[in-house]
Amino acid sequence: MISYLESKSDTVLKICSAEKFAELTEDQRTSVLIDAFRSGQNPGAKSMLPAFVFQGYDPKMLTNGGSGSRKKSALRPTGLFMMDFDHIDNPREVYDKFLCVMPKLGLTLENDLALAHITPSGKGLRLVLRSRKNHDVAEDQKWIADALGIECDVHVKDLSRLSFVPKAEEILYRNNALLFSPLPASPERGGEICHSCNEEQKSAKNSEVDTSNQNAPSLSGRAGVGLFPSCFNGIPYHRIVEELIQQHGGEPQEGNRNNTIFLLASDLCKITDYNAQWLMQLIPTFGLPQEEWQATIEAQCKKTQERGLSRKLQAAIEACKHADEGDSSAKNFPPAIPEKLPKLVDLLTSKVLPHQRPSVAAMIFPALATHVNNCRFKLRDNTDVELSLMCCLLAPQSVGKACVK
Repeated sequence: MISYLESKSDTVLKICSAEKFAELTEDQRTSVLIDAFRSGQNPGAKSMLPAFVFQGYDPKMLTNGGSGSRKKSALRPTGLFMMDFDHIDNPREVYDKFLCVMPKLGLTLENDLALAHITPSGKGLRLVLRSRKNHDVAEDQKWIADALGIECDVHVKDLSRLSFVPKAEEILYRNNALLFSPLPASPERGGEICHSCNEEQKSAKNSEVDTSNQNAPSLSGRAGVGLFPSCFNGIPYHRIVEELIQQHGGEPQEGNRNNTIFLLASDLCKITDYNAQWLMQLIPTFGLPQEEWQATIEAQCKKTQERGLSRKLQAAIEACKHADEGDSSAKNFPPAIPEKLPKLVDLLTSKVLPHQRPSVAAMIFPALATHVNNCRFKLRDNTDVELSLMCCLLAPQSVGKACVK
């Protein structure tokens, strides 16, 4: 399953069907923009082109009418990886060379190559292939590049990487079964079955639009993809995961990714029957190598099963329940903090999570009061005292009260 954006500035991913793919590539506007970009008349024309996203998809698209976010933290692997060979004079020769190398790598057109086309610059070749088991995007790209003896663009490893729409006549090969199947192209990568677009894309499996006249590969016999519930107590799992990531400090940086994945798996296994395949459909890789990501999740599922939900998971579920502004239960949560704050308060609360800012903003005043000099006032009993403030923070155990220190 692949998705697309209307242009580079668009932020809403949409599921791309075989019909939509043909519409975008055959559109006269696409040809005009590409010609303007190649001729140098309009260097910004490329950014106006629609773009595909081959390597990642947002699970929200499966339950949100086919629309989702392009944020890296929201994307899951599709089981496809993309390669860009730039600044080459004859892209078709490189493609022919790749066809000769494929058998040596154990690859076939039917089972492994999803798409090949000349890029909008006219001086590049883009390949979209099925991922290998236990290899991340960068490893797969290096594997192909080394076999060809040609350097590829090493920056094409993010799941959110865009691929601008080519001209229809410059598509060298297209495999509908890999591109538009509702199943992930690689079961080892994980992913959800797209129920909402299943009927829409049935014909795509057998539709022949590839220029090499190869038969579309059969999807039968693919294992490892489970059909799991999309909601927990009426709440979509992807919403729980997003909120739980925030509970654990937001999207992790390099050096903390494995720990965050371990914590997410530890929390989520309580509501996924300790099923590693299920968890791998929910937990992002955050850029961690595929093998390490999978091993971390599987290790957590093999632990002794514990009863009850963790505090953070309970908080995430409650936050999802109270997400609607009209929810009367929202009164149990801190009031929304003003968008515009005094510069000092804004600075002192800039490093904490959004839902913690109201509490931290209230707790800083006693500490600030110790720096106030020559400020005295009389109590009701006529006692003359200096300024002193006190703030008491009440919350359950292990919910992050230490953020106020």
